[in-house]
Amino acid sequence: MAPLACADCHKQQDAFSDIRRFSEGVDNQFGDRQAMAVMNLAWHKNGLFWDGRAAHVRDQALMPIQNPVEMDETLTM
Repeated sequence: MAPLACADCHKQQDAFSDIRRFSEGVDNQFGDRQAMAVMNLAWHKNGLFWDGRAAHVRDQALMPIQNPVEMDETLTM
């Protein structure tokens, strides 16, 4: 398994988003979402991600890192 960086999906030339319908993660697996651009988070009140599943910016950053399809990393807390 090759390590992935956030920038592998959040491409600068595409406004730090992914132009594919589903972003590609570890072992060439495709998730069920697209890596969306991160912007205007200070005014966003309905949770983060497309579906609002992260209540805080910290959660929004850690969830993709720990997701087994996206980045599949283990973090010690």
